[in-house]
Amino acid sequence: MSVYYPFDKESITKLEYAFTNSGVILYPTDTLYALGCCLDDALAVDKIYLIKSRSKNAPLLMITDAWEKVIPWVNPISEEALAVFKKLNANPLSIALPSSHKVRKWLNSGGDSLAFRVTSDACVRAILQISGKPLVATSANISFSPGHSLISKIDANISNQVDLVVDCKKNYKKKNIRHLESTVLKYIPPQKLLLIRKGGYNMEQLEKDLPSDWLITI
Repeated sequence: MSVYYPFDKESITKLEYAFTNSGVILYPTDTLYALGCCLDDALAVDKIYLIKSRSKNAPLLMITDAWEKVIPWVNPISEEALAVFKKLNANPLSIALPSSHKVRKWLNSGGDSLAFRVTSDACVRAILQISGKPLVATSANISFSPGHSLISKIDANISNQVDLVVDCKKNYKKKNIRHLESTVLKYIPPQKLLLIRKGGYNMEQLEKDLPSDWLITI
């Protein structure tokens, strides 16, 4: 079953049903097509691990439309750090933040952090408005296989197992389709960001965008 962006009333109803009934959706992000569900839905998160054949020791990335919306799941973030994060919003960047002690182990894989990306993509933001909370945003692939930015390239073993497919490609100009995973940084309070994975954020530009001495590369 598919819905198309921009969403009509019927599409919104289908998305609402998926989010309130432990559904998993296949949807385009500002980087690659992703598998998603409400981040606090244990059953849906478990489905995603099964669909991807992914180890539960490997944490999933999350997506949201504002940094303020991650607060329930992470330790307090300083105003200075929050201001820095907001300056990076237009770029394909995920930041792993120290997770709150209230976060269940099945969500952060028993680790100490959760990685979030704030998206400026109109389609994803519309989906987030319907979910009302951050979503899982892990690439729609079998683990260790390449991800894709076009729905036609998604493995049928993936698309046949989801509850709903969101198709935005008919409304995207070709120049807006991206092909790289997000860059991943880990926030080390109070003023450091450790590079975990290179991705779609140009590294030279990232260094310019961050305050002096914030970025740690290994």
